[in-house]
Amino acid sequence: MEILFLWISRYGSIKNQGFNLSGDLKFLYNIVSKELTVTNNENYINDFFIIDRNSSTANILNLTAVVGANGAGKSTFLDFIKNNLPYDIGGINRPCIAVIRTEDGKKVIYHHESILIKQGNYIDYGFITEQFKEVKLTEIVSSNYNIPDLSDVSFIYFSNIFDNKEEQSLGNLHNISTNYLLKSDRKSLIETKVYDYSISETKAFQQQEVQRQLKFIGEASNNRMVPFDLPEYLFITPIDLKPDYKNYKQYSQLVETISVLIDKHYKRRINLIRNGSDSFKEEYRRKFYRALTINFFYELENNNMTN
Repeated sequence: MEILFLWISRYGSIKNQGFNLSGDLKFLYNIVSKELTVTNNENYINDFFIIDRNSSTANILNLTAVVGANGAGKSTFLDFIKNNLPYDIGGINRPCIAVIRTEDGKKVIYHHESILIKQGNYIDYGFITEQFKEVKLTEIVSSNYNIPDLSDVSFIYFSNIFDNKEEQSLGNLHNISTNYLLKSDRKSLIETKVYDYSISETKAFQQQEVQRQLKFIGEASNNRMVPFDLPEYLFITPIDLKPDYKNYKQYSQLVETISVLIDKHYKRRINLIRNGSDSFKEEYRRKFYRALTINFFYELENNNMTN
């Protein structure tokens, strides 16, 4: 499925502006004459994305770069796509034209009832038109329009911009932006009672991101889903934590006792070892078991796991 063209009447800083997203076709909508014109892109290269010349199909249909100066509306345009087009996210909430080409070759021009298309050569290119409007559920409640041809299409939104902007991930929109993950990771850890409200968004994001990366490597290794080599080893370096006994009410004495025993045990072993490599391993084990003990009782104390 391809989104070939979008014309947006008004959304943020965008006003009566068209956006060509197709590689092989160009679209132009004249708001005065209500005419939609289609032309071939003379610079289009057939089969550009077919890497394997023994294949007749490509995994990528098209790539579009949105370029412009700061404040030109690039982010606003992407916001329009992710907040209007994904199925079941709430529907199209602004008048627009959306030109779609499906995998089976169906070509549809969806246009809001307030944006008329009275003429144009789009029929010569095999396009049909479909007018849409808001559906009134009650006297005061209306439902926005969902494009049916996008019902099984996934939208993935990624941005590493961190400006505390509110984001959502609903319907067919999969939001993996930093803004969304920061807030959703913290919310998830609090709701599952892994942490209380004192945890910061950045700490929650850091912990969840490590889990996501490990999960991805594990699944990708088993399914061979990526065409590049994945890491073979995971190096874990424990921090030599010193317990803050203010964090413990029930287990402060137990944490202190176990920590002292671990230190004594491994320091005695290290003193008996002359090999530098083995000594390093024993020190590593000491830090690991100490960190494990401190974190275990911290989780036990703070997550009501005593039963």
